[in-house]
Amino acid sequence: MVRRGLIPRNSIEKLDKAYWNWVKREGCYDDYLAEVVDNFHTYMKGITEQEMRDGVKKVIQAQSKIVYRYTRALIKSLSKTHTLIAISGSPAFIAEEFASFWGFDLVLGTKYEVKDKKYTGEVLDTPVDNKKKALSELIKKHGLKVKDSIAVGDTESDIGMLELVEKPIAFNPTSKLYSEAKKNNWLVVVERKDQVYEIKNNEVN
Repeated sequence: MVRRGLIPRNSIEKLDKAYWNWVKREGCYDDYLAEVVDNFHTYMKGITEQEMRDGVKKVIQAQSKIVYRYTRALIKSLSKTHTLIAISGSPAFIAEEFASFWGFDLVLGTKYEVKDKKYTGEVLDTPVDNKKKALSELIKKHGLKVKDSIAVGDTESDIGMLELVEKPIAFNPTSKLYSEAKKNNWLVVVERKDQVYEIKNNEVN
């Protein structure tokens, strides 16, 4: 959005600081995410739907394949036997484009108000605030089953969703999610460079 002139470059100074604090391990990832969301809410006002979607398409073209090996392989495997669902805190118009590229069947993201074809910055719906409820409603609406279900999450907001499925996976988890995973004996998966580590019962495989 900055490169396309939709968001002023000087507006991301605070965001840059939060990002580099996380990169240097002086801050936490959740603080960085919160700053991303605040920045977006502030500067999306007045941007047209078409401008936003054009910008998103450019981002998807450049970034869509920058994903982890583990999750890429998991998507490929589960697409043959499972209904793939994505529940994201990202704007719905971004989550939908990304999830469509990877073949997801159902997608939920943050929805924003539009008036006169422009975004007002007002939030209408945030499924990410209660992923357990959002997932439960999708299961009921589409007649899905929890049996043999798998969920992957990486932050604290995913805990409720992970509690709902048969095989919860904490992938590259934040400290709060990692603590919850250890307490509940959930599978923890960490991918570093070209190596994937699976941790369960405090054993690394």
